[in-house]
Order: sequence, then C-alpha cells, then structure tokens
Amino acid sequence: MLTFQRSVFPQDLTYGYYNRNKTHGDPRKPLDWAIVEATAITEEGWIVPGASVGATPEILQSAEKIIIEVNTHIPNLEGLHDINHSFTPPRRQPYVRFHLVSALLIK
Repeated sequence: MLTFQRSVFPQDLTYGYYNRNKTHGDPRKPLDWAIVEATAITEEGWIVPGASVGATPEILQSAEKIIIEVNTHIPNLEGLHDINHSFTPPRRQPYVRFHLVSALLIK
C-alpha cells in the first residue's frame, strides 16, 4: 500500500512524479482533465473557489483541460481565500505577509 503525506501531493504533482509514463498529450501536464469547484465567477471573470481549495492552484497548472463546477447551493466565498502560487525550487519564495487582520472573537 502506498501512503504519503497529503501536503506533499501538490509539490509532487508539479515535480512530475505522476506523469513519468505519460505517452499522450502535453508531457509537461500530468493531468488530462481537472474538475474544480467554485462558488461564483465574478463579473471580471475571476473564479471564486469553494471551501476545499487545497491543491487547486497546482491542479489547474498541471491540467490540459479544466472544468469549473459552479456550486450555487453553498455561500459565495469571495474574499475568503489566501492562495499562494508555489514555485518549484530553486525559484521558491518565502510566504511573506504584509497586512495582518485580527479576527473578532464572539463568546
């Protein structure tokens, strides 16, 4: 049984560990298709991700074709996500935060 830490999946996907034997399509794109969930698409054309963003940036970067499923049965989560593009070494950069917003805690 193959087990691995879920947090390394996006990195392994962009490193090409899952397309070593791919003989069709674009060899730089390990996935033929990606399906990702969104809660909305803005008037400017931006995709508002759903609650489970996880590896979505790396999955979109690694797919030849993309299907965006807009789920209007859950709240619009516009402005909720902090998504950082993860570059592969040696171009990887630190995650720098310039503005911190404190949350209001209600008892």
